[in-house]
Amino acid sequence: MLMRRDWIHRGVIYEVFPRNFSHDGDLAGVTRRLDELAFMGVDVLWLMPIHPMGALHRKGPEGSPYSIADHRAVDPAVGSMDDLRDLVAVAHRHGMRVIMDFVGNHGAWDGVVARDHPEWILRGEAGEMIPAKPQWRDVVGFDLGNPDLRRYLVETLLHWVREADVDGFRCDVAGLLPVSFWEEARAALDQVKPDAGLLAEAHDPKLMGVFDLCYDTPLYGALRRIIRGGAPVQQIWDARDRFLADFPAGAGRMTFIENHDQRRAASYFRSDEGSAALAAAVLLFTFEGTPLLYAGQEIGSCASTHRGGLFEGRPIDWDVGGLEPAMLWDVGSDPWMLYQHLLWLRRAQPALVRGGLRPLDPGHPGVVAYVRTRPPGCLAEGKDIVVAVNLSPEPATLWLAELPLDFRRGLVSSGGGIGTVFYVGGKLTLGPWAWVISEQ
Repeated sequence: MLMRRDWIHRGVIYEVFPRNFSHDGDLAGVTRRLDELAFMGVDVLWLMPIHPMGALHRKGPEGSPYSIADHRAVDPAVGSMDDLRDLVAVAHRHGMRVIMDFVGNHGAWDGVVARDHPEWILRGEAGEMIPAKPQWRDVVGFDLGNPDLRRYLVETLLHWVREADVDGFRCDVAGLLPVSFWEEARAALDQVKPDAGLLAEAHDPKLMGVFDLCYDTPLYGALRRIIRGGAPVQQIWDARDRFLADFPAGAGRMTFIENHDQRRAASYFRSDEGSAALAAAVLLFTFEGTPLLYAGQEIGSCASTHRGGLFEGRPIDWDVGGLEPAMLWDVGSDPWMLYQHLLWLRRAQPALVRGGLRPLDPGHPGVVAYVRTRPPGCLAEGKDIVVAVNLSPEPATLWLAELPLDFRRGLVSSGGGIGTVFYVGGKLTLGPWAWVISEQ
């Protein structure tokens, strides 16, 4: 049965690394900002692991939050169980849901599981404990064939639902665990909190009978190749076509242009002609799927880039966004204002959440264009939304006769790099990395 928990499908997910979110690096620092996040339009808060970390074979000066020493405890460095309960309660009062990271594949070498239940750990040819993957040197792998371990992990999920009232889980490397385990976990959650949502860090159709969302990694890969390598925008449509062909109808996916496993979009998607990162963000929030914001993305932060920031304490500088002077946006574009606008637009227009998508042919190889159509049954609610984004460092001129754009009606926003947007005599010129969003 396909999972359809509406709250996670229609929401905007905001990923938080508590250690780097504030200068205090704790849960209280997240709670203090919840009113701002709710105002911005965030619906779902994803907390990266908040558990005690292992010391043995630790990576970097601070260690990875995914090297968990105790899956059922809160790291005193980030707070207490009461701090977590307070965070969840305040989020709920703001109408937000909270999901926690769940790591069922591995744990710390010196963690509770390895210490108390060595029989639950993967073993090498000589009987030694080994990682789930050779490159994951700071963790040992769990033997998911062991029924006692599986019961322990399922009870761990229920522990956090019962003790902190969390609303679901982002499940780390979900594809490395058996589908049968996730089926057991889902059945157990249904007995305690049927509305609990599950997000899989995987792109696997076999998981969609259990999970509400999977990662849309092919779309991210297409954007990387287009922006960084000059690939044709047709790759976006190819990724979408493969998803529709491979996954069951109605399957949900989370879209992203950065998270804790990738470099910051503001530093990775750079261009002298303008902000490719903001052009990608326009596509992200107007395309199909549930969009993700990684904390700091909304201000163009370059702090904690790629995995280096995962192993060290580098708080986001909320005053300047971490931008170097050479990386400031052209033509005065403000990342926060754009993200705020996109989140509000998504909340106001059902077409962007529940509507259909019809690709358009803009007649230019660097431009992606489409119509988000109103959902059936709400013709009096909201409008169709037309989007055109130039995903290239060159200006693009389009004939409006090829697009259902009427600039006498409903131009919602436009922006981008050098030259931005011009409309003259039936022609629309999009500057490098420029876009238009229009209600029709």
